[in-house]
Amino acid sequence: MHEKLAPSPETRRFALALVVLSLVAIAWLTLRPAHAGSSLESHLCLVCGPEAGVDILLNMLLFIPLGAGLRLSGLSFWKAVVICFALSFSIETAQAFFVRGRASTLSDILTNTGGGALGFWAGRTWLAASRKRAAWLTAIWGAIWLLIQIASSYSFSPSLPVAQYYGKTARELGTRAMFHGRVDSARIGTIPIRDGALTDSRSIRQLLMDGAPIVVHVSLSEPTRNFASIVRVADDKGRGIASLSEEGDRLVFSVRTGAAGLRLREPAFGMARVFSGVGRPADSAAETLVMSARFSDGTVQLSAQNGSAHRELEISPRASQAWTVLVPFHGHLESGGMESGATFLWTSALLIPLGFWAASLARHLERAPAYGLVGGLAVLMAAGLTLVPATFGLSGATLFDWIAAVCGIGLGGALMLLFNGSKKNPASA
Repeated sequence: MHEKLAPSPETRRFALALVVLSLVAIAWLTLRPAHAGSSLESHLCLVCGPEAGVDILLNMLLFIPLGAGLRLSGLSFWKAVVICFALSFSIETAQAFFVRGRASTLSDILTNTGGGALGFWAGRTWLAASRKRAAWLTAIWGAIWLLIQIASSYSFSPSLPVAQYYGKTARELGTRAMFHGRVDSARIGTIPIRDGALTDSRSIRQLLMDGAPIVVHVSLSEPTRNFASIVRVADDKGRGIASLSEEGDRLVFSVRTGAAGLRLREPAFGMARVFSGVGRPADSAAETLVMSARFSDGTVQLSAQNGSAHRELEISPRASQAWTVLVPFHGHLESGGMESGATFLWTSALLIPLGFWAASLARHLERAPAYGLVGGLAVLMAAGLTLVPATFGLSGATLFDWIAAVCGIGLGGALMLLFNGSKKNPASA
């Protein structure tokens, strides 16, 4: 890591643009006021909160482009690390004393600096590589991508602890709104959900694991503008097991998955226009709504019946949608257009490094070994996009996901040609 890079004028211009854009993005994302509060006790924590995995990954990703830009500009490793550390320390100090609602922690400083160091390494290896280095980088990123697919698939798989379960109906949770209605009945399979300790927690856990539906009958008076819990099952540690909630006109369903064990944001699934038009004159009877939600055989099924109106939605979460457990805000899957675009970008971006280094390796190979490399990439794609999700009971990749994967690898190869196409091949090592 101590070797110095002698960048060309084109590389210097690219590095300067990357550094400037990185600094702007870092300032915009870290120095704006936020609604969350901070506490003095959290400043020295290393793994902070139930969604610490999200914070760690996002903090590292935020500084990776800066580290890469510093490397491409010709700085040494230690100078780049000191710059990233000093910048992160300054940001955390500003968050602690001047920026409202931000939590400054030691974890942020360490992960930001680590992201900068990782970006420096990426900038170092992004340029022309020997055959040996290109082979190693291709294998390493292929393994990393496969691990990401495993973690992504696990994040969408139900994972319910064996514990005492408690039911909560139409309760106000923290600062969130109260449900403006009455829960007439709620059940999981045939077992009713009532407020307080549930008598047969093991049976409830097994029913949820087997895909039994949560069925709720409610009487509605008016819609709730914000997120409001209707029915929630939690364990004796307060961890959410399953819930049905209202968010505007949407019905939102969640069940505890492997994302919780990885300290990521647990996925939620929404169906729109369930509560739209709800309202009644003061002298009329409340509307009755029957809602059902289940996660069975890798598919979420939502339904709502209100008088003569009936809505149903099926969502089959895929490993390629794992970006939803990393976003720094609460959202839900509901098969929308923006969701599809984000999934395409996520799938493609993860495979750009693999395409870059595989193309770099292919430049050193004869025709037959190059074809073997292409075959190896196809097998890797099939394993990560189809076999791994199936192991966790999820749907495999769609044609859309395959197109995104091919685009990512192709873009990586195109970038390799852009950066190294006119350069003489380095000697094989």
